[in-house]
Amino acid sequence: MATWLGSSSMPQTPLLDSNDPFGVSLSLNRTLLHDAWQLNANLVREQVTPSPPAHQLPPQEPSILAGSLRWLPGTSWLAGSTLAGASSVPVAGSSQDPGASAPTPAPVRMKLQPSEAAAIRDRIMEEMLALEEERMARMRENGVGEGFLRIGLGDGSMKTAEDEGIIRRELSRADPSAVVFSESWAAKKSRVRQSSPYGHLANWDCVSVIVKTGGDLRQEQLAVQLIQEFEKIWKDEGCQCWVRYFRILITGNSSGLVETITDAVSIHSIKKAEYARRLAEGRFGHVTLFDHFKTTYGDPSSAKFARAQHNFARSLAGYSLVTYLLQIKDRHNGNILLDRDGHLIHIDFGFMLSNSPGNIGFEAAPFKLPLEYIEVLGGLDSPPYHEFRKLFREGFDAARKHCDRIITLVELMQKDSTLPCFAALGEQTASQLRDRFQQGLTQAAVEEHVQRLVDTSLGSNWTRLYDSYQYYSQSIL
Repeated sequence: MATWLGSSSMPQTPLLDSNDPFGVSLSLNRTLLHDAWQLNANLVREQVTPSPPAHQLPPQEPSILAGSLRWLPGTSWLAGSTLAGASSVPVAGSSQDPGASAPTPAPVRMKLQPSEAAAIRDRIMEEMLALEEERMARMRENGVGEGFLRIGLGDGSMKTAEDEGIIRRELSRADPSAVVFSESWAAKKSRVRQSSPYGHLANWDCVSVIVKTGGDLRQEQLAVQLIQEFEKIWKDEGCQCWVRYFRILITGNSSGLVETITDAVSIHSIKKAEYARRLAEGRFGHVTLFDHFKTTYGDPSSAKFARAQHNFARSLAGYSLVTYLLQIKDRHNGNILLDRDGHLIHIDFGFMLSNSPGNIGFEAAPFKLPLEYIEVLGGLDSPPYHEFRKLFREGFDAARKHCDRIITLVELMQKDSTLPCFAALGEQTASQLRDRFQQGLTQAAVEEHVQRLVDTSLGSNWTRLYDSYQYYSQSIL
């Protein structure tokens, strides 16, 4: 498969077998990670070359991403998002400072110039599109089935000393959420009631909340209100798509209370706990969500495991629809929880509708559907996976039927709004949201569109790139 070569500046680079298609993808992913890192990092330079005048700039070519995603309605903001460049900084000896003295100025910390950022972004997009075309070709050759699922579902043989170092550093950090499964919320609530002087009262209750400060929670509140509306729509239509509503109380411009999602922990923390257990046993290997399901719910053929699979499929369908229709981004494993019953639950909605991390748009897949989710469902030919696709289609039809209930909320909020989710498109945000519901298509065309959304998201290299970037930059497992 691959052997690893050291590198002084970036994570190690693999030496690959030219006949191995996954190896080629892995090599490109490493290159893309370097480019993504460079694109997002602030660079320290001794001297900054001023940007050329506007009349000397080369003409801008149409975005590569725009062409590849043109079949996806309501996603033009991904391709058209502007890259925030650094403001112009006068440099000694430059034309902006004719009277400056000769000595070399002190180092200036600044972001990439817009032209440099655009060049890196275009290179990333071009290489990612090449990867996606190869992936879709393999899916067509294999009938989106046999032979495809093998890619990426390794047994840990691809782990390196560098990966072990990243995981060891992450394990050294305190993580209170990792022990959440050790005591259920019902047991904790009962214990608190016994020690409370008011526990004997019939109307006694205990609610777990997170006190947050330093951020505007209005966008988070809008997101959970929209999610609650999706939940009501699916309940009214008898659809089994599942999402979890939680309450938010805003107490000030930058403070509020957020209801804790009890009996749930992030996938990152789940994997971190499993790595710690393995490390204590003196072994090290790749940890997947399927490992957690086997440990928690027993044998994959058991009824308990089947119930967890069913809950996973229902929540995966619900949140896949929500994240696509609302364009919720920053979907790494620190922002996705798993509860005791096997439901996925998404949190942290700082990027939705029209904004994305860094306004770069790397999460270009319609929604997150990595291969480890398919492994939990039992593979591409399994009944739980077919159940997921069925629920996704039914959920889309129900949401499309009542889309005005969602769009009206966004229209009410977008006018003269200062929320980040409306910054890029303003009052066009609701129009693009409406486009994603595909109201103008026939039922047959909608069926085809829904199938394409799933196939495009399945094992997407865009998703893998973003997860890899979060892994190497933030140690998110």
